[in-house]
Amino acid sequence: MKDSIQSTGEEVSIVIYDSPLPPKYFTIKKSFLKSFLFTAPIIVVTVFISLLVWAFGSQFKYAAKPKFPELINKDQARILELEGAVKELQTTNQTLTQKLASTPEAPAPSESISLIGVKKPYGMQNLISKNLVNVDHLNFKITNNQAQLDFQIISSVQETRISGHILVFLVSKNQFITYPEVPSTSLIEGLKYTQGEAFSVTRLRPTRASFSLPQADSVKFLIYIFSREGDLIYLKETQDFKVEKKS
Repeated sequence: MKDSIQSTGEEVSIVIYDSPLPPKYFTIKKSFLKSFLFTAPIIVVTVFISLLVWAFGSQFKYAAKPKFPELINKDQARILELEGAVKELQTTNQTLTQKLASTPEAPAPSESISLIGVKKPYGMQNLISKNLVNVDHLNFKITNNQAQLDFQIISSVQETRISGHILVFLVSKNQFITYPEVPSTSLIEGLKYTQGEAFSVTRLRPTRASFSLPQADSVKFLIYIFSREGDLIYLKETQDFKVEKKS
């Protein structure tokens, strides 16, 4: 009988005394008690973590997405540059289409202008009075058996890109030379403005017009600047420059 009292059973008895009521007995298996003590903390921790994830997930859902700086490689920069050129061409084509569709009006006497050596573009407007561009820092020199006229094209419209074509004529008593150089047949018929040097300027653009060495002792220059659409935006006749030839 002593062995039966000291033997360990598989159950745990719980006695609850509630006087004057008789005591109540409960029996719980040890295996269930061990499982409960092991799994209960895990369940509590899991529920707590789930609540945290749900709470922070709701905040991130409506939070603004962080913006990271975009890294642009050379190919992407080239693509952006080409896209800008395409948009500019589309705008130019639209303007030219509108010009062709409209009937050109007879210019007022104050706006009429004669173009020497240049074939007048269809629907050309004289926009010189708008002062879109200006020419400054003219410098004439003889170097490497060539006559060179350096100048700067300055945009008068801030933060706006102006594009077009430049034609420069060297004029003397017995010579009429063009820049860019063109066949003599084109000069007889009159140059198209698109035969000029293409340019694009936002602030200023250095330009150099080179000519073969003139035979005269003095020369002057005619500078024409046309917009991309063929409107005349600048015209200048320079002073006479002395040609100093090295012996």
